[in-house]
Amino acid sequence: MRRPLLLTSLAAIALVALMVTAAVLHTRREKEWAHGGDAVTVNVDYRAAGKNDVTEAARALGWPVEGEMGVLGDQALVVRVAWTGASRDGRFELIALDRRSAPPPVLNPIYGRDASGDIGSEWGSNLNILAERYAWLAGITPPVDNAYGEPAIWEGPMAVGTPAAATGTVMAVFDLGRKQQPSWDPARDLMLALVYWNDGVRWAKQVPLGLAG
Repeated sequence: MRRPLLLTSLAAIALVALMVTAAVLHTRREKEWAHGGDAVTVNVDYRAAGKNDVTEAARALGWPVEGEMGVLGDQALVVRVAWTGASRDGRFELIALDRRSAPPPVLNPIYGRDASGDIGSEWGSNLNILAERYAWLAGITPPVDNAYGEPAIWEGPMAVGTPAAATGTVMAVFDLGRKQQPSWDPARDLMLALVYWNDGVRWAKQVPLGLAG
């Protein structure tokens, strides 16, 4: 009679241990969602440029532009984002948002550049979880264009991705597009999001324009 009782007790102890471990991991993950980016220091320099002044604005921020840059809308946001304190692996995704609407819609990047040279824009469906985790990113959900619920990627949000080195810099040109009015106060109207991805999205950090430190 003792052996079955002992086995039952051991099973109960193992179950409790698993529940405690799961609770600890859940708490740790929730903390990462909320504060994962706190250790990363971000500095932003930016220019708001008319559609004919994008090239000049990019060069003013140190972008070695060859030829002329163009955007579809009447205004572009040109940014240079530098960071320190990252974990040395994974990727960062840089997103621009227009805070004049609620939830803030995404401004699509037209050009990007990091230490490797010129880079393109990207978006993965795994980033859609950001809309569920952060109210200020609720506007990133891509539109649906058919009965199967498939997103119209060519109309959906895009980001500029770059390796999450311990210290790094990424530059981007975001188009305000034809639907958005030009901003006369970009620091108030626009903002950036720095998203960290490492085997899935780990956290997102609000980055106001002109942020230092």
